[in-house]
Amino acid sequence: MYRIFVDLKESIEDIYPGLHPDEVETIAKTIHDTWDYSTIYDEVIDQIDFVAARQDIDLEGKDAPFIPNHD
Repeated sequence: MYRIFVDLKESIEDIYPGLHPDEVETIAKTIHDTWDYSTIYDEVIDQIDFVAARQDIDLEGKDAPFIPNHD
């Protein structure tokens, strides 16, 4: 399984190490609670198209479930 995971608190602390832990918590919670996850899918779709093109993988007509042929 391939997953992308971002620890918000750790990321905030890396970028702004001078923040107080309460400030980090407030920012992380707000980002988590209001994040528009659809933008992640948009980026994944762009990456699928890019990688498929570079690897000569044809995506045409493959946006429906794969049905194996039992001949």
